[in-house]
Amino acid sequence: MVNPILPKPCSAPGNPLDIFLSGDQKLPKMLENNSKGVAGTRFTYAKGQLQLWTNNKNLLNQKFPAVLNSTIIKYIGIGNPKFVPYGFAAKEVLLKLGLFEKLKPKLILGKNINQVFVMGYFGNLDLAFVAKSDVMIKNYNQKSIVWDISQDLYSPIKQDAIMLISGKKKNGVKDFLNFLSSDYIKNKIKEHKLQAVQLHGKETPDYCDSINELGVEIIKAFNVHDDFDFKKLKSYEKN
Repeated sequence: MVNPILPKPCSAPGNPLDIFLSGDQKLPKMLENNSKGVAGTRFTYAKGQLQLWTNNKNLLNQKFPAVLNSTIIKYIGIGNPKFVPYGFAAKEVLLKLGLFEKLKPKLILGKNINQVFVMGYFGNLDLAFVAKSDVMIKNYNQKSIVWDISQDLYSPIKQDAIMLISGKKKNGVKDFLNFLSSDYIKNKIKEHKLQAVQLHGKETPDYCDSINELGVEIIKAFNVHDDFDFKKLKSYEKN
């Protein structure tokens, strides 16, 4: 899970953190509300996608969701729904399919979504509910199979970022936020087939259009203050 339990006052050993990238929206909102995060800097930087994954060769020809009812399945991995956003989403999927109570004895709860993938990768699970990003980056086993899960079956997994108080007066922090809108990031959006991104820097209307042309939903954030000129929003609006 991207968002571990944060030590007080939200710092790494020896150095305070400047930006917090979370796996959900809950902790960034808490940081904003308790003044450890800079108000107005919180934004959604990614939207997670849940997939069902296996390298069990006996399940390779199965289809979703029928594969969940296979009699050969002993263990199904999900992140702990109480703490892991992807685990909460996996539970939602099983509830909507009417399978949660039936499969509950087979569920193995991971403390984070990466642990679930690792357990599945090394053959300790028959099926694993994992993040699509983990499959794309870490799946070296060509014999594995992945099933896409309709986003109608689970709530959006919105992942927020926020600038922390220690980074408020550091130019590098703002530079990093601008980096998130660079051509390098644009190529990564295309490579990893992201569905939505939020831009929080000085992106021009033309740049936003170029991202939108990739088939990606754009959420453009602005720093609104007393002297903010709302007329400039017109150039970002699409007909």
